[in-house]
Amino acid sequence: MKQNTTYFKVGLFVLLCGAGLVAGLIFFGADVIGRQVMYVETYIDESVQGLSVGSAVLHRGVNIGQVERISFVQAEYPMEPSSPEFERFGRYVMVVIAIDSRRLPGLDREPALIAAMLRNQVALGLRFKLSYQGITGITFIEADYVDPERHPELQVPWVPKHHYIPSSPSLFSSFTQAVESVFLRLEKIKFEEMSEQFISALADIQTMVRDADIGSVRVAMVAAMEDFKETNDYLQSLLAEIQTMVQDADIGSIRVAMVAAMEDFQETNDYLQSLLAETDAPAPGNIRTAIADFSGTLARIDELLSRHETDIDAVMTNLKILSYNLRQLSDSVKDNPARLFLAAPPEPSEIVQ
Repeated sequence: MKQNTTYFKVGLFVLLCGAGLVAGLIFFGADVIGRQVMYVETYIDESVQGLSVGSAVLHRGVNIGQVERISFVQAEYPMEPSSPEFERFGRYVMVVIAIDSRRLPGLDREPALIAAMLRNQVALGLRFKLSYQGITGITFIEADYVDPERHPELQVPWVPKHHYIPSSPSLFSSFTQAVESVFLRLEKIKFEEMSEQFISALADIQTMVRDADIGSVRVAMVAAMEDFKETNDYLQSLLAEIQTMVQDADIGSIRVAMVAAMEDFQETNDYLQSLLAETDAPAPGNIRTAIADFSGTLARIDELLSRHETDIDAVMTNLKILSYNLRQLSDSVKDNPARLFLAAPPEPSEIVQ
């Protein structure tokens, strides 16, 4: 009887352990059993050291899946070693990712709708890239949006087995490439040649300063400044004389006389118009006399112009010569401003020669 009781206890213990094991499997495996997995693949053109099967896949910090398989592209899609495809894609690493459809909205639709949605997101810049957590070297896959023009989609010559999402370089890879580019540019710079040119330029400057006659240049500058001062004084006096002439001119009386003359001319014009209009009326007796006087006046004016024609021509010629000289002076100062201060243009420098 005692032996039967022992067997009963052992059997009960085994049953309870089995029930607990099944319950634990159901509890801990409910998430795995109930989830819907979508597989996507990407191709990475850099080292995936630190990445392993089971590594997390994050989308802006949210866990959406894990790495399912890591291999070379040439192992999944055979290529001829001598083919251009092998040279172009043989170094790429293929990473298959299992994404939990419950973590991302819209992945529980029909396969055709899911494919269209992923193509749209890829066009907007959705890319996978390697990321590193802290200084421990833990590597994971990060999904984020980048500039599609800077990181275009990689066109592959095969049909992917799963949904395809392109990749972009990791931050570490981009930093490494930038540093290498800087060092390559530094290597191309000829520092020795630049140093020799700089030393040669300093030597030329020292020679020019040593050979320059500083004393004569200073004397010439002082003389030019004195000439400029004299010219300025002359211009000031000339402006003062012009201002005095303008002030002495009786502008008011001249204006009054001109207004009166214009009024007289207007009255004369009105009178002549009335005479022409009244053709049948008898003409006054003094009209012939006025016409004769006007003809005589015109004759005297013509005689005066004929008598002083030579003087008028000389004045006009002098005005033309003065205008030509002023234009030559303006062009000379415009081409060589130093000529306003120096008696002659400066000699060309030895460096320019």
